[in-house]
Amino acid sequence: MPVHERGYTHWNPSGLAADPPWLVIARRGLVPALKKRRNLLLLFAALVPAIIKGVIIFIKARAGEILELAVGSDWTSLTPAGFMAFLDWWPSLFGFLVTLVLGPALIASDKQENGLSLYFSRPIGVFDYLGGKVLVVLAGYLAVTLVPSLLLCVFGYLVDPTAVGLELLLLTPLRLIVMCTFIGLGLSLVILSFSAMATRTVLVVVWWSILCIGGGAVSSIGDAVGLDSFAYLNFLGHWYNAAALVMSASPRIAVEPAVSLLICLVIMAAAVAVLRRRIRPVEVVV
Repeated sequence: MPVHERGYTHWNPSGLAADPPWLVIARRGLVPALKKRRNLLLLFAALVPAIIKGVIIFIKARAGEILELAVGSDWTSLTPAGFMAFLDWWPSLFGFLVTLVLGPALIASDKQENGLSLYFSRPIGVFDYLGGKVLVVLAGYLAVTLVPSLLLCVFGYLVDPTAVGLELLLLTPLRLIVMCTFIGLGLSLVILSFSAMATRTVLVVVWWSILCIGGGAVSSIGDAVGLDSFAYLNFLGHWYNAAALVMSASPRIAVEPAVSLLICLVIMAAAVAVLRRRIRPVEVVV
């Protein structure tokens, strides 16, 4: 039935407050992503490392020091350094993959489809728009890194008789929240800046892969030939190296963690500057 034949229906307010714009934009990006099977498989696969560590923790609590000597104290321990070693293992790969899946198209597709004029024709500011987009990538990153880690904290406290409740249920989770939020926010800003600069989503995928995988490969080559200066090109390594300050862990690359923290802050500031320059409200004339 055509719209003009339906008659006039008076609008009745529901009495519910409208959601903030950044939350609506974030939900618009997350809900379709969660309906894709590959994304759900990625979320479930991210739990596998946590399950492996949980099994080791359970067996170690029964077998004593023998398993700890065989597997390695850092990775199997429930200390903040142990969780740092855990997150620097397979969860870092899942963090890269989830940013690669969620981030490239968030802004590039809006530019291709002239979506920015649609967004900013409503009372939505730049920070609302960017806040919603950042929250999409950040939520995905936290789902594959922070959530498994927090579950391990609870599981470790339940099965390990030597676990201290204040440390494992409060202090370590706070460290993990700060660490994962810092890394996730930084990675979200950088990949969104790539998305804002690109005209095609595939370009963002290529740039992001070269930056993350290529930087790590060059750093590994430098370690093999004894050139520590190559570690400065390890993009992902800097984020985890800076997070080692929060987790009271040893450096992850051949760079001082404080220097890595400064580099990460400069990268975040540059990403914000790019986003502010590339995303401008569009004046819509009616």
